[in-house]
Amino acid sequence: MTIIPEFWPSTKKLSETELDQLILEVDNKAEEWADEIRVQSTQTKDQLILLHDLIARRIDYDLAAENHAGCALLKGVTLCQGYAQAYQMIGQKLGHSVEMNSGLGVAFDHTWNLVFLDGSAYHVDLTYDDIYQDEGIPGLVSHRYLFRSDIAMQDTHHWDKP
Repeated sequence: MTIIPEFWPSTKKLSETELDQLILEVDNKAEEWADEIRVQSTQTKDQLILLHDLIARRIDYDLAAENHAGCALLKGVTLCQGYAQAYQMIGQKLGHSVEMNSGLGVAFDHTWNLVFLDGSAYHVDLTYDDIYQDEGIPGLVSHRYLFRSDIAMQDTHHWDKP
């Protein structure tokens, strides 16, 4: 995944040098998080779970935040697209097949991820897992929307299926 912050509202007034610096900062933060995961496991599924939990613990859903990976990784706040971009970016740095998917989630435009494990695609929705993450227990991260099949996901999400 390549970051193109020219499209982010907060970057409209930045010079080319400042944009390059921002891209470098986002990329470095993504690599730093990937390095944290690499030392904990070399297994694909384990790394994707560790990444899910790391993002859920470090990034908060905030309606006032910008909706992109830069805001998520550098400020710790974002909306659904920022969660999905951060998960995709770091997942790909770890060498995994991670894509973004979009459609409707509980009647609103929504973005989440698809991961590919052992030849099958699974949905990962960090936004939903972060919003409902601890159910009153600090530090507990929900896995309700981690590695969901199409059948399980279609109860709450709607998207164009190939």
